[in-house]
Amino acid sequence: MNLFDFEDYIDSVILNRGFSYYQSGQVRSVEETSPNTFTADVEGSEDYVVKVKLREDGEIIDAECDCPYDWGPVCKHMVAVFYELKEMLQDDLQKKKKEPGEYLVSSFEDFENNDPLLETLKAYDKEKLIQLIIKIADEYPELRQRLELVLEVQDLEEERKKAKQHIKSYLKQSKDRDGFIEYGKAKFAAEGAWLILESAADILENEEYLRGAELCFCVLEEMMPILDNADDSYGYLSGAIDQAIDLLGQIAQSPLSKSEKEVFFERILSESLKEIYDDWHDWRLDLLENCVYLADSEKAREKFEKILNSLSEEADVLRGWYDEERLALIKYHFIKKTRGKEIANNYLEQHRYFPLLRDVAIKDALANEDYQKVEKLALEGEELDQRFPELVAKWQDYLYQVYKLTGQVEKLRKVALIKIYDGSFEHYKELKKTYSKDEWKEIYPNILEEIEKTKRLWNLYPQILIEEGEKKKLLEFLKKAPEYLTQYYKHLIPDYRFEVYEIFSQYIIETAAKASNRKVYREIVSFLRQLVQIGGTVQAKNLMERLRVKYSRRPAFVEELAELRI
Repeated sequence: MNLFDFEDYIDSVILNRGFSYYQSGQVRSVEETSPNTFTADVEGSEDYVVKVKLREDGEIIDAECDCPYDWGPVCKHMVAVFYELKEMLQDDLQKKKKEPGEYLVSSFEDFENNDPLLETLKAYDKEKLIQLIIKIADEYPELRQRLELVLEVQDLEEERKKAKQHIKSYLKQSKDRDGFIEYGKAKFAAEGAWLILESAADILENEEYLRGAELCFCVLEEMMPILDNADDSYGYLSGAIDQAIDLLGQIAQSPLSKSEKEVFFERILSESLKEIYDDWHDWRLDLLENCVYLADSEKAREKFEKILNSLSEEADVLRGWYDEERLALIKYHFIKKTRGKEIANNYLEQHRYFPLLRDVAIKDALANEDYQKVEKLALEGEELDQRFPELVAKWQDYLYQVYKLTGQVEKLRKVALIKIYDGSFEHYKELKKTYSKDEWKEIYPNILEEIEKTKRLWNLYPQILIEEGEKKKLLEFLKKAPEYLTQYYKHLIPDYRFEVYEIFSQYIIETAAKASNRKVYREIVSFLRQLVQIGGTVQAKNLMERLRVKYSRRPAFVEELAELRI
């Protein structure tokens, strides 16, 4: 029996109880008293001492506990320690892998705050303020932990150790026996990481950038390995990783000294190249983007460029278009920073087949008022990206913008029609402005006819009818599509009051026939209430009576109807 298969040899009842002790943190301390021999204190009905002797490979040679349990060879306290040792040894193996860059160092600087509370705190008696903070910290354990992390002046490695232990404590309490975190426990599992990130943000306000960065790295180091053994459907765990990387990005753009930049560059680069990011390319690329701001020395630039080239070759073979595109964008920003705008523009021109880079080129051309180039790039993109409707729509937006700026009315009208048939009412109104009133009377019926013919864009159709005062057509539309009734009936009152009453009545009857739950019954009552509000009281009363009789065997429906007083 060893630390990696002991669950196969122990009674399930004892195993579950021991795991519960481990998960709730009742193993208070574990000390290696001699090579591969461990002594642990376990809190139970009383405190008990467990001793475990292991071989190098994790085989359990001997284990004993001073509790009175004598129903079997292994008690729950021993199981709890087995789980704790299993975690400890896994962590130790990881710690043996030296990472380039070592740990970061930073200096403390004064923090100035313009918050009005600052003056109040300065004027408050120091001893009373300390007592108040302690009292509040006792009431809110998480605040105490955060204050300890931020205020304790300690060795950076010790601070990292505490931060990681804090993150692990939440993760451990959230895991099942197989080490998996169910989606219902993911939020709690991530709370430790979020607390560390809040502490990092506090430290960054003090401009202790690299100290704050180390806390972010702690979050990445503990949270990344968890993702493969968790249901993170709600994004609580990945959200903490996103936030850690965002904070690292803020640090990369902060006013760091030359030496701080050099150390941080190595640290963030080594983090991005870890094997665990092989399956999470977006995060690797997010980290690499930050290196653009840090690679100031010639040595750092050469190293970063070599890594980018290597990753580009790998992306071309293994990762696919998206990674290649993002790497190309990072390269562009890197070239712009290190070699100047002219060389960067040449690179942009050569790689404009990537949509992200084409977008940068178009924005640059717009800023320089080179509208001819904008049109050329956008038309080219529209042609190349036919398989991707969202990209085509983006290039068309640029074309519309440039045609509007340059007064090319005919071209603008063509693009506006395309956008209208994609469902844009705003472009409909813009197109209308390009015609005289008499001209428009000849144009808009064709647009309506096209929509009627295709029988789509029903969200756009009634808006156009209202814009053009086509009330009769709107009435006919609502007869065919009564689900839009509550949205547009007001535009038919008072001209078609009784016709609207009839549509309401018919829709209520049809909805009631299909209704099978209280939610729909309440919707029907809401329709009846609206019918009363627009003057259809008689119709609503008749309908209510009809529904009560017809659906008398649906007590929930009858109850909901009774809520409406007419």
